[in-house]
Formats: sequence, structure tokens, C-alpha cells
Amino acid sequence: MAIIAGTAVGGRTVVASGTKRGHRLCVWELETGAVGHMTLGVAFACCLVVAGSGLIVGRNRAAFGLPLAGQ
Repeated sequence: MAIIAGTAVGGRTVVASGTKRGHRLCVWELETGAVGHMTLGVAFACCLVVAGSGLIVGRNRAAFGLPLAGQ
């Protein structure tokens, strides 16, 4: 199952996706088509939530934030 969230960062549209079993997020900048990856040290999560110019990644027992401004 894919988990997807999108937001505007500095006037750009950014979409992030991941899966419950994966260890990384894919990050797309829609206007340019650029694709980046963020490797997580743990198996991925239950949800992604946009929080300003970053993401909150929810796991079964924890949550953490990832900034997208540098992507």
C-alpha cells in the first residue's frame, strides 16, 4: 500500500510517497520532474501528514518530522 502526501514548498509543488514495508520515501518536484529519495533508518509508516514545508511521518509507536525545504 502506498502512502502519499503533497504540499507547496517555496512556490513548488512537492509530493512524497512511501510504503509500509519500505525504508525510504520518494520525493517528486512536479514542475521539474526531479525525483529524490530520503532513506529512513526504520521500516516506513502508517501515514504522512503535511506540516508547513515538511512532513510528519507516523509509525505504529512514534512519529517524526522531515523537512522538505532542501529537496
